[in-house]
Amino acid sequence: MSSNFSRRSFLKGVGGTMLTLPFFEAALERQAHAATAPTRYLVLFAGMSAGREGGPNHLKPGAFGNTYTPTAGLQPLVTRGVQANVSVVGNLKIPRGAGNAGSAPGGVGSQWHGAVFGPLLSGQRLVDTGNVYNPVPAGPTSDQIVAGALGTGVGLHYNIQASIYRTDDDPRRGYISARKNGNSIVQNTPVVSALQAYNSLITNITPSSSSGPPMVDHTALRRKSAIDLALGRKDLAAKLGAADKQRLERHFDELRTFENGLAAIPTATVGGQCQLPTQPSDATTVSDGYANEALRGPLLIDLIKTAFVCNTTRVATLGISYEQTYMNCKNLIPSKLSAEAHQTSHSGGMEQAHTEVIAWHVDQFAQLVAKFKATTDVDGRTLLDNTAIVMMFAGGYGLDPIEGITGPHSGDNMAILTAGLANGKAGGGKHLDAGGVHPISVALTAANNVLTADGKPALTAMNEITTDVPAIRRV
Repeated sequence: MSSNFSRRSFLKGVGGTMLTLPFFEAALERQAHAATAPTRYLVLFAGMSAGREGGPNHLKPGAFGNTYTPTAGLQPLVTRGVQANVSVVGNLKIPRGAGNAGSAPGGVGSQWHGAVFGPLLSGQRLVDTGNVYNPVPAGPTSDQIVAGALGTGVGLHYNIQASIYRTDDDPRRGYISARKNGNSIVQNTPVVSALQAYNSLITNITPSSSSGPPMVDHTALRRKSAIDLALGRKDLAAKLGAADKQRLERHFDELRTFENGLAAIPTATVGGQCQLPTQPSDATTVSDGYANEALRGPLLIDLIKTAFVCNTTRVATLGISYEQTYMNCKNLIPSKLSAEAHQTSHSGGMEQAHTEVIAWHVDQFAQLVAKFKATTDVDGRTLLDNTAIVMMFAGGYGLDPIEGITGPHSGDNMAILTAGLANGKAGGGKHLDAGGVHPISVALTAANNVLTADGKPALTAMNEITTDVPAIRRV
């Protein structure tokens, strides 16, 4: 199908509002585009370790093999109906030692917190300067390495946890994506506000003044929705093929559903207007270490799914919580214990709460996998089939060589949850033995599954790490 219809002219012509749309036959001026779909890469990060002092390891579901019985922490995989789609890659290890961990590739030195997420997400060790680490990783993170290999932009970066929740720590510890900028490494600032993220897809924002912050008029947004304006353009529908009409309708339905979800999050109002926050928090009041994370998580997951389906990006990250998370877990877990999530890894009497905190993190991943599994891609397969998804946890469970105790400050027995293309030839539903390789090896393997499926050359290394996990290789 060929046409002079311009996608850009449509974007500019709908009430002056930018609207991100799926692949259209007419707009792309080519035939049979549905025969192939873009591959995508997605990293999730949980700022919790697999176990707590005294155990158990919630990410180690018994023996390795082609099936596994989920631990209590992994139970959401069953509840969401995705256990058969998710494999647990276990027996991963980040080397740790005094000083600079003996300069071990991707190692962690004398301090655990603030140092582990760099090697975990980038495969490059940080320089240990005592008790202070530069919060910026020493090398680009895996998502940015994939983005560079695909030739795309920097991608989407969302965080569910709204704030570090302490004034004596560096908030950049929650930024899980970093890219090369010349000879420097620059972090990608994550978007936290679901409203702000939503308005990057569909927006009706006008400055309140030349010097003031942008303001969002919710009444106007509902009354003069870009979705309704777009649906009212009958001339657009006449220019699209049947497949594109169906995808367009699906796109609008998803955005309408998302608008309804936004209404569930309380907003601060000023004269009937909601101010877009500079420190994104969905314009909610941060209270006692909580800012509606339980409500915002599903909304950000929906936005990643929509962005992938509509091909606005092919790479994304979702930070569920900060490393050493100080988020109060009372509104996240059934037992309603009021405590910092990280505290449940250490304090006595919090064993059940720790299990529930791990399960809440896993549930964010399980929700995302379920949504991807239920979404048809442009090639007729599922979105999950065409996306490599890896979920990394901040620590494992084992001997801490610095403190001399068994607990969560350890690079031993780390695990990564994988889904979609990241499962490779092994497929889902398995508990795989990685043989003690570095966790970034799983990201390297998942990245190569994405690249080779896209016809791109495979990567030979992820910064300092050159190994991979053969069991989850695509070919």
